[in-house]
Amino acid sequence: MSWKPATRQEVLDAMAADLASTAPDVQARFAGMLIEPQPALVERFGHLEPVIIVARRDGLVVYFDDVEDNFWLGNDATGVISDTADYDHLGVALRELERQAALLTGCRNSTF
Repeated sequence: MSWKPATRQEVLDAMAADLASTAPDVQARFAGMLIEPQPALVERFGHLEPVIIVARRDGLVVYFDDVEDNFWLGNDATGVISDTADYDHLGVALRELERQAALLTGCRNSTF
């Protein structure tokens, strides 16, 4: 069996499945970070590979990795996703996106 990239519908289905187990108030909090799925590139082991971004905030993104079949967080400041971490479940990745974006905002607003 050969590998094929995930379709937009498969990514939407994965998002819906993960969000179904997330509390409604948390889903509402995350709604502002979710975007229409869009293609992007991630740097992995020295190569660029296609992925699909599903959330964005302050230069950070959550994307669906169709090889691992789960959600990851990464830095998208350069246009190529790097500094990635696997959070498996979309809700967990979105919580971490929110946390890290808040830290970045706090650092930019600090007066060191």
